[in-house]
Amino acid sequence: MFELEYAKTARSQCSFTKKRIEKDELRVGMMVDFQGQPQKRWYSVDGFFEMQDRKRDESSKVRDFAEFEFSPTQGFDVLLPHDKAHVEQRLVDLHDEEQQAKRKAERAKLAKEKRNAKKKQDNEHDSDGEDDSEGPSSKRAKTEPGSQFKLPDSEIVSGPGWQKEASLKTRDYARQMHAKLPADDKEAAKIALRFVMLARQGESVDVCSATQQLLQEVGIQDAASSAQVLVQANSGLVSALSECAKFARNQGDGFKGTAFKKAADAIAELDFEVTSGSELSKGAKKVAGIGKSIATMIDEYIASGTMSKLEEYRSM
Repeated sequence: MFELEYAKTARSQCSFTKKRIEKDELRVGMMVDFQGQPQKRWYSVDGFFEMQDRKRDESSKVRDFAEFEFSPTQGFDVLLPHDKAHVEQRLVDLHDEEQQAKRKAERAKLAKEKRNAKKKQDNEHDSDGEDDSEGPSSKRAKTEPGSQFKLPDSEIVSGPGWQKEASLKTRDYARQMHAKLPADDKEAAKIALRFVMLARQGESVDVCSATQQLLQEVGIQDAASSAQVLVQANSGLVSALSECAKFARNQGDGFKGTAFKKAADAIAELDFEVTSGSELSKGAKKVAGIGKSIATMIDEYIASGTMSKLEEYRSM
């Protein structure tokens, strides 16, 4: 069952398009499993159907308006007729073969335009006299955190052990593009594997496609939080606290926003990897700006790769 409701504020964003959902705009809620915990994701109506359209398994797509349940909010006791009509039309278009073919052709055209633009850019780059003798894989290996990494157009992984290899490559590509992934490599690989299985074609997968889907879902760290962290292993934690600060300020809670920002800045300047939040709040490793509550959030992030407060903010 999918939930329909009118957004109470303008603080939420579509989990697929990453665009803000305006106040009083109709949105779609869907429960998903996030690292073993149920979590509600919000979508704009068009973003929801775009996400559904990308699913390869037809049986997993929403098929009937009866699968939606409207939740009244203040000022909206019933679903407005024009919004109901819009959802119903998107349902029809989702399963219309002619419309499906049209959307597929449009995506293929856009992908081709992107490939051609990248090829042109690469040719111009080569004409500047860059030495390519080390090959593209060597260049990828030398990509430093904070530099501009370009995802290849396509890279197919198949054969024995393809799932593990693909999940590791997807994880590594996503990290190079500063995806919001847990600091723990195993946990990050588990998340990457989920997108590998979504993008698979039989017993093979395009890891670049899987990486793109992962980026759309989890988002990218702020440039400041990934490029200015002294110890790169702390970048995910800094990014999570910075995101909390941004959400708090957007909600008008300047006190919390400042507290989260100070904690993020303090951790960014540390010359060691953070392995315990409680150690930073007291004793020899006490860090200014990190109190008991933020220390608890840090420990939660180290253990799970996320924070319940951050997920609460994201779900609003």
